[in-house]
Amino acid sequence: EKEKKKRYRNDPTKIQNWQYDEKNDVFTDYQGIEFHFKNYSIRHDQYGQERKFKVYQAVDYFEDPVRQALAQTPSGRQRQVSINNNWLYFKNYARVQLQSDEGKKIYGQRKIEVEPVFADVKAHLRFTRFSVRGLDKVNIEVGLVLMAMNMIKWAREKAH
Repeated sequence: EKEKKKRYRNDPTKIQNWQYDEKNDVFTDYQGIEFHFKNYSIRHDQYGQERKFKVYQAVDYFEDPVRQALAQTPSGRQRQVSINNNWLYFKNYARVQLQSDEGKKIYGQRKIEVEPVFADVKAHLRFTRFSVRGLDKVNIEVGLVLMAMNMIKWAREKAH
């Protein structure tokens, strides 16, 4: 949803809005600084999942001190950007699926099936925040709230 907004599409700081030369594998930012492929990088997130990146580094502009300053970080190192092509592929795949007719229909059902449950919990039970900390305690509290909602539904059915 955020990527559809004009402000996001026109934001020159977003890498998606930079020019990309596929033949030479070079990104050019909004200030004209070129980023050439440097190396591959593998990182592990907090869950131990492996993520692969392509690292691009800004070109040295020794002859032009103004452009050289734009190509460096405030600490004096060359600027770098990391691109996760696997993440971009799946993000684009999800975008295509959501924009299809079937995807729009399924996403539209979310407003009918899921959202009212949370609205009922907030409105009828006045449950707007947890009173405990810790995942186990929160799971128990959610279970109690959902059990209360089911009991309310059961009582309504019995009354009719």
